[in-house]
Amino acid sequence: MLSADTTTPGPASNLDIRIANIYIYPIKSCDGIPLSSAPIPHTQKHKRSYGDAFDLENPCLEGLRFDRQWMVIDHNNKPVSQRTTPKLVLAKPQLALNDPNDPRSDGHLLVTAPGMSTTLRLPLCPVVPPGTDPVSVSVWGSSGQGFDCGDEAARWISEFLGKPCRIIFKDPNCARAVVHYLPPPGTCSFQLTTGFAEAYPITFFNQPSIDETNRCLAEHGAKVEHLTFRHSLVFDLAPPGASAGDAKLPPYDEESWRNFELATSSGESIEFYVTARLDRCPMPNVNRETGTMSKDYQPLKAMRTFRTPDPGKPTKVCFGMLAAPIHPPDTVVSVGDRIKVLGRCVHSSVEE
Repeated sequence: MLSADTTTPGPASNLDIRIANIYIYPIKSCDGIPLSSAPIPHTQKHKRSYGDAFDLENPCLEGLRFDRQWMVIDHNNKPVSQRTTPKLVLAKPQLALNDPNDPRSDGHLLVTAPGMSTTLRLPLCPVVPPGTDPVSVSVWGSSGQGFDCGDEAARWISEFLGKPCRIIFKDPNCARAVVHYLPPPGTCSFQLTTGFAEAYPITFFNQPSIDETNRCLAEHGAKVEHLTFRHSLVFDLAPPGASAGDAKLPPYDEESWRNFELATSSGESIEFYVTARLDRCPMPNVNRETGTMSKDYQPLKAMRTFRTPDPGKPTKVCFGMLAAPIHPPDTVVSVGDRIKVLGRCVHSSVEE
């Protein structure tokens, strides 16, 4: 799939929009972690690639640091996700950095879960012994590989889920190329790749959009929250008093963005190209408090009545947008960083 974009005029982008929230999901399908800042590094040159061929001599981008770099697999090396095992959302990862003030520092990933008497401890930057064989996996039709996190991690996750499973971490020398919703040729100066995310490394939405979604869902007795949609970034207007007048950010305004600039607190600027709307899988129907899939198919059943805005996929519930940095940033983004909309377009996903 790709997203056709037709340039269209839009209102002047003079609103004081900021990053309001940052989230990562270190273990695919487990709970997310809110952060005040996160690196967006470009990785070392990869030795191996999967998916479409690409130039491994160019730097690659995999999104926010530590995002979906671990994954639970079953005895057949198949990914275990909330679609079939919603209980995964009850596993709560936390970053334990060696230097809490430096988001680039090393440390451990600590994972807790209801009913588990121990905390799982995984190194954030694991060392792979020479000669270790990687595990080949397929994520949503895209091949990749990782390394096993060991028997202790396997015992912990198997006990929690009640079935044989193991945890792997992404092979740092293996690239999974993004093959869907690519920016136009020549837009990005590097290869867009992803960890164990299903399709894209950077996703975002605006706070007024989820507010409006909840307003509509209330009529159906349903609601959603930030972590329901597992996005990377949430944008909103600056806090009251930081902006002049009573300017408002309209709900779903991000669906008309073609590109935007993110100005970091360190003085760097990153331009992002917005490629497509994100159509939703069944995971928003998982109750994050109980770890169960809703039997009434809410909230997606209700959202189908008002959130099918993409003319290229009119039966799909859409919420949020996919974005690709135009140049490898290798920087840190933080809550409060400014967003400036540079251009607008009409997004319509079409078959390749």
